Amino acid sequence: KNPLAALKEGMNLLATQGDAMLPMARGKAFSACLIAAKRLESMINNLLHHSRMETGLFEFDLTPKDLSAAIATAMEEVRPLARKKNMAIEFKGAPEMLAAFNWDGMVQVFENLLLNAIKYGDENTTIEVRANASDRKPDNGMAALPHLELAVVNAGNRIPEADLSKLFDRFYRGSNSRLQQGMGLGLHVVKKIVEAHHGGITAASEAGL
Repeated sequence: KNPLAALKEGMNLLATQGDAMLPMARGKAFSACLIAAKRLESMINNLLHHSRMETGLFEFDLTPKDLSAAIATAMEEVRPLARKKNMAIEFKGAPEMLAAFNWDGMVQVFENLLLNAIKYGDENTTIEVRANASDRKPDNGMAALPHLELAVVNAGNRIPEADLSKLFDRFYRGSNSRLQQGMGLGLHVVKKIVEAHHGGITAASEAGL
């Protein structure tokens, strides 16, 4: 269901029948409103980030920040949607990873990836956010530089091979997304933000993942 329509429906229900509803039913209605509002907020943020990057207004604060904290922020933002499908979200990485990055942009990256993992993942499963730090030696023979590898892993239907290379294209929606609401912009925003941080992103679909 369209998140705006779901939010309006939930708010109307609470406004007209809230006082007469049982506490459990009222709690479910509030939860539905929260989830719809989160989905709507994510769509708006994607549009804003996309617009800023298209017009060159995406800015960086080079002060070192904790990437683990940014990931934790994104996890907490989407956890209500995960609970709706009885899904858990776990972080597997160092408790602190200092790096220079745009805080709002990187939180949006992980929100988008996690929302995608929730949307297309199986119920009653666990989504993992994995982070590994290593030293990568540049091709020009210079000294090795700190390197972070991050992954969001879920359990669900396999992604067709033909879709994998197009997942991060603007407005692209894969063959398994016909029954899901969305604009096809979230993963494209992820790619653009990651590339703005001089990184890269790929998608993989393997048996058991």
